[in-house]
Amino acid sequence: MVGQANAMPLVSGLNGEVPPGRPTFLASSPLVITAEHDGEQVRTYQDVRLAGTRAPIHVHPFGGWTCVVSGQAILFMEGVATQMTHPGDCVDMPAYTAMSNVNPGPGTTELIDNFVMPGDGPIWGIMEKGDTHLCTRFANSRFARRNR
Repeated sequence: MVGQANAMPLVSGLNGEVPPGRPTFLASSPLVITAEHDGEQVRTYQDVRLAGTRAPIHVHPFGGWTCVVSGQAILFMEGVATQMTHPGDCVDMPAYTAMSNVNPGPGTTELIDNFVMPGDGPIWGIMEKGDTHLCTRFANSRFARRNR
């Protein structure tokens, strides 16, 4: 599956539009839980996204789900209607579906991101054209790449 991610085309938008906001990494994203269950690794991250920023367009090779703890977020996902989310809302992130999460402001947004995957692999890969200043969380992974 990792090779499949490398073969995915780079994109400039989702559903025909570029998500608003400046593509950046999260302000913080500590791993708060990691566990093994039935040969799979469970990872939970406590993420903080600053106002006016967004995730670069990316995919998750094994999917996951995200929950809004505070603030608000707009989820742009290829083939799905744009969703405004608020505290208590959780959204499924299907495997290999291009997406971006936007914090429209005015304050920070706190999210809990959850992933269940086989082994210790990468959780995402950036697909957005032109983001040469960004790379994936696992920069040494075969799934990670800088976009050109």
